[in-house]
Amino acid sequence: MNYKKNRFEIEKKVGSGTYGSVYKCLDNKLQKTVVLKKLKLSNIENSGIPGIVLREISILMALDHPNIVKMYDVLFLKEILIIFEHMDQNLQTFLKSKSPTEFLSASQVKVS
Repeated sequence: MNYKKNRFEIEKKVGSGTYGSVYKCLDNKLQKTVVLKKLKLSNIENSGIPGIVLREISILMALDHPNIVKMYDVLFLKEILIIFEHMDQNLQTFLKSKSPTEFLSASQVKVS
C-alpha cells in the first residue's frame, strides 16, 4: 500500500470484515500509531459510495467523547481510508475483562 507518499507504515493486519480490512499503522503525518480502516468498494465506479459508509463517516466526524475512539482523518483515494485512534484492545475484549456490575448496578443487570 503506497498511500499519500508513504504516509502510513503498516505494522500488521488487525482484522477484516464485510466492508474492508483494518491495519495497525504508524502515521508519519500524525507521528503516532493509528488504525487504518481500508473500505472495500468494488462497485464504487458504478453505484457511488454506499450510504452506510457515508453515514459512518458523518457520525464519526460529529462525535467527540473520551469513551469513543477518535476518527482522525478520511482519505478518498482509489478506496476510502478512515484513520482512527489506536486502542490496545477492542471493545469485546475490554467488556469480557470486566464484571457487568462495574458498568451497571446489580439491579440493572439482567441475567438469563
